[in-house]
Amino acid sequence: MAQAAEALPGLRKQWRRSGALKARVTHDLADSQIRPVDEPFEVGGETLTFPRGPAGSPGNTINRGCQSLPWMESWEVRDPGRRAFADEEIARDPRRAGLEGPPAPVAP
Repeated sequence: MAQAAEALPGLRKQWRRSGALKARVTHDLADSQIRPVDEPFEVGGETLTFPRGPAGSPGNTINRGCQSLPWMESWEVRDPGRRAFADEEIARDPRRAGLEGPPAPVAP
């Protein structure tokens, strides 16, 4: 993504949750976070350059399914912001019920 950012001014990266039923709530909270390509995401009190990044703690990186996607302000996004949680996801972890809504503020 760093190489693409050199050719595409304004390219950023966006954290997207996996949607797995056993996802970590901290990863759900990070969903839709947008950062400059060269800046880390804030996830569960840690800074991660990308999901499963080797600098993160094992509990924050091993067997995680989140993705870092390229993002441009000018792109039309079909599903902006956080995705809604399925009833089964909320039943497994009721804390998710309060996580729906607009994402945390994005970095400039």
